[in-house]
Amino acid sequence: MTETDWIVNGARIAVVVESARGDSVRFDTITGLTERYVTTGKCGKFLRRNLCPVGQGEYDPTIVRVLPPDDPYVALALARIRVRKVGRMADKAASGFRGDGAEALAVLDEIEQAVRAARQAITGKEA
Repeated sequence: MTETDWIVNGARIAVVVESARGDSVRFDTITGLTERYVTTGKCGKFLRRNLCPVGQGEYDPTIVRVLPPDDPYVALALARIRVRKVGRMADKAASGFRGDGAEALAVLDEIEQAVRAARQAITGKEA
């Protein structure tokens, strides 16, 4: 089995995009295969030989990876996204905070809840 044997019509895929603006993960289905291209429903068209997006330049700083949804790299990318989301939420709450002690505790409770949700999403277990 080669590393691209999983690329078949109807297969589920994960498209991990890493860029300076942040990471994203999108899930899709392969809808068409030709000798040169892999086509998906929502994520576009990729070159079959290297799974690069059609039209992406050689020097494009955006990294696009097409992977099976159960690939460990997909879980890692989703974990990074969740951690950054909690960080942005905490930063937003802290920068706009002007309240008293009770409000501070409410903000901390909100952050702890977001951390628990992220931890559960990453590990698949209740915190």
